[in-house]
Amino acid sequence: MLPTFLPGFIDSPICCRPDQLPLWGGITTICALFLFIDAGLLFRKLFMTRQSPWSYLLIVLPLGVSAWSFLVGREALETATTWQRVVTIRSIPPTVVDVLLARTQMAINDCLLLTLISLLVFILLFRAEIQMFPRVDRRPVWVVMRGRRGFPRL
Repeated sequence: MLPTFLPGFIDSPICCRPDQLPLWGGITTICALFLFIDAGLLFRKLFMTRQSPWSYLLIVLPLGVSAWSFLVGREALETATTWQRVVTIRSIPPTVVDVLLARTQMAINDCLLLTLISLLVFILLFRAEIQMFPRVDRRPVWVVMRGRRGFPRL
């Protein structure tokens, strides 16, 4: 079940306008970039804290959603490019306009859905990072070991 506000928003004329398509495609692409960066930071944290090998499977979730978001955002931007090409034609058949409007609506719906999924994955990863990794303020191990071996302190 979708929330009560979402079907009304998706079917509204504000959401279906072809000039809104680059906006939603851009938002979806930015979500893909943020998830890709988050996957890299998560890998770094897992590697630095020496977690179990099963913990590395957690990286697959943001990478998969990131790739999916990028592909959907790219498809939305290609649909926007198609609209720009069609606008230059003087006589547009009504069937072409109907097909492009349906394709635009599907692309915007996909972008909205994937933006929500990206936000959900980002929040879930944030919660998982809080629960998995310790929050203790102390010096890293290599600094302590360097001090014990007689190396000069910085």
